[in-house]
Amino acid sequence: MYFASRMQAGRMLASQIKAKYAGKECAVVALTDGGVVVGSQIALALHAPLCMLLSDEIQLPREVTALAGITGNGAFSYNRELSEGQISEMVGEYRGTIEAQKLDKMHALHRDMIDGDLIREDMLANRHVILVSDAFVNGFILDLASEYLKPIDCASVVMAAPFASVQAVDRMHVLADDLYCLNVLEDFISVDHYYDTQDVPDHTLVIKTVARIVEQWSPARTETAAAAACDPALVAAAGAAAVQTEKPARTKVVIKPLERAPAPATAAPVPAAPVAEKAKHEHHLPLPIFKHKKQQPKPKLEDLPPALAEAMTHKSPAPAYPLAVRHRFFRRRPTAGNYAADSDRSR
Repeated sequence: MYFASRMQAGRMLASQIKAKYAGKECAVVALTDGGVVVGSQIALALHAPLCMLLSDEIQLPREVTALAGITGNGAFSYNRELSEGQISEMVGEYRGTIEAQKLDKMHALHRDMIDGDLIREDMLANRHVILVSDAFVNGFILDLASEYLKPIDCASVVMAAPFASVQAVDRMHVLADDLYCLNVLEDFISVDHYYDTQDVPDHTLVIKTVARIVEQWSPARTETAAAAACDPALVAAAGAAAVQTEKPARTKVVIKPLERAPAPATAAPVPAAPVAEKAKHEHHLPLPIFKHKKQQPKPKLEDLPPALAEAMTHKSPAPAYPLAVRHRFFRRRPTAGNYAADSDRSR
């Protein structure tokens, strides 16, 4: 299932959640920037306050999967996708790196909350807390949110998202009292892939808007806080982001058959100029034939001078070697019988 925008997905979720939680004390907690856009529609439908829980991952060197995560108030949780053996091995090897990253992440999260608190515990106590995101890729961020909600006395924990992976849905069944998911994906690609329009405002504007909602909230002013969930600045920013990333509308292309132009009026044929007979057959001329030189006959001996004829017919006889030389070059192998004779002959 694909959605036109995050606002449309939020309205679809709100229509389902409202059927059960209308008129009840609820609080909407967004877990991401896109979750703020989705959760604003749910908060408006339920007349509930909207707040945001910031979190960040702790990543080890040369590791693809995050080891743990931490929230702005210090809630810490390990990644449940890793086994206990893997976690204990990494913690024993990188304990100093983990502690240093904890401090760095908390400082960065506190800098984001410089405009004010994004969430308060009194906003969630004795209420149905609805955790919202534009997508749950895995159950890691849900573990962080559950760790944050442990010391708070909530009426129930509800988890809602337009779509989630199979692993995230399995974790939602464990952690949530109630869950709402419009689409479950087996092969998850990316969050933005399933939205035609990217209507997420700038992170700074999201933080300022949520901080203003939390600052203005009070238990007696729930209606005002719900109306603030759809802050005009946030809606305008979401609309501007949607316009910038809106896909062009598809136009239907109609292919018409080609119309042939009318043939021009035929004029009287112009008589061709006479062509010479030689020029007419010029391209039929035979290729030149290259004849080989005739082989000269052998001269006869009668026609040659006597000295040259004698030299051509002369065959030198075999050299007559003396007996001693022939014996030296072609000596038989000495044996016991002829050794004495051969020795006398050589003398």
